[in-house]
Amino acid sequence: MVHSQQWQDPDAAKGQGSNGREKEAYQREIDNADNTDISEMEKKDLAERIKDYGGSAQPGGAAPPGDTLGLAIGLATDVFKSDEAVPLTITLTNVSPNSVQANTRLFVNDGEAPPPFREVSLSITPMGSADEVEFGWDVRVGFPGSDDFSELAPDATAENTADIADLYLLEPGRYEVCASYENTLLGPTVFDEDSGEFVEQDIGAVKMSVDSDCLAFLIGPFGRQGDVDCDNDEDAVDALQTLRKTAGLGVSQNAPCPEIGSEFASLFGDVDCDGSVGAVDALKLLRSVAALSVTQTEPCPDIGDSLAPAAPASQATATGPGLPVAAAAGLAFVAFGLVGVGGAYSRRRWGDER
Repeated sequence: MVHSQQWQDPDAAKGQGSNGREKEAYQREIDNADNTDISEMEKKDLAERIKDYGGSAQPGGAAPPGDTLGLAIGLATDVFKSDEAVPLTITLTNVSPNSVQANTRLFVNDGEAPPPFREVSLSITPMGSADEVEFGWDVRVGFPGSDDFSELAPDATAENTADIADLYLLEPGRYEVCASYENTLLGPTVFDEDSGEFVEQDIGAVKMSVDSDCLAFLIGPFGRQGDVDCDNDEDAVDALQTLRKTAGLGVSQNAPCPEIGSEFASLFGDVDCDGSVGAVDALKLLRSVAALSVTQTEPCPDIGDSLAPAAPASQATATGPGLPVAAAAGLAFVAFGLVGVGGAYSRRRWGDER
């Protein structure tokens, strides 16, 4: 069955997000059932789809309720060094007027993993590219258990922090990160000794998916020597920005961009590598623009050269609490439930010896 979505107000549509637009489209099809001749079975199917988005079908053409859960992500800064952690805060909020049961484990895993083994997946793309960065681990984790579900009062939150520099294969560069939350369970999964199987307990937990807004960040050293405003070239404007910084005036940069004078591939903006940033650096930028010679304290990248180091030859290996790893990559997600429930997990870098 195909449904259509028409929007007269693009800003309102954007504000609802993809889940809100989908949910409203399903509700509109139910409201217009008499004109479209859809069957009772199809109407029932649409109502079930709306429930999966955290709402319910409304009689008499009433508008569907707002989203039940909201998702937000945050970074302490937008510039990181290549050898430091990039902690991403993930916050799930009950945005409804009623208390709800929610899966609050917020475990971050590869988006290819089945939903019971990931509550949160991230999309990280280099700026200017449509290709997502690969998730760096083969993870085995159990079903969410009793401790992973919580009752959230209105406006109450659950939070998790993930080091995305550890989870993803990030090289120096500029990136955009977006998060998605998904729960497909009505409650915790427990092992039933009588049947020898994992059984889902129905506590009425919210089954839905929701997306966050996206954030931009930079991992360095990255960029080019002398490009202090991060606009991908070195020109008189960079010299002007350096002079303004030296004079204690405001500086215009294309975020994410290191602060001029901050410790970033030595001092950011120190184009002659003498250990300081000042008017002399601005002068040397102008000489470079005019194709005149520039003196530097060697070793020092030439103005216009890349600040990014060579890619590392290999990735470090880390393993969880010694649980078995599937013998083939294709089996890793098939047997996840065998690990158990709750926080038990194991992981290894993709490409490591098995």
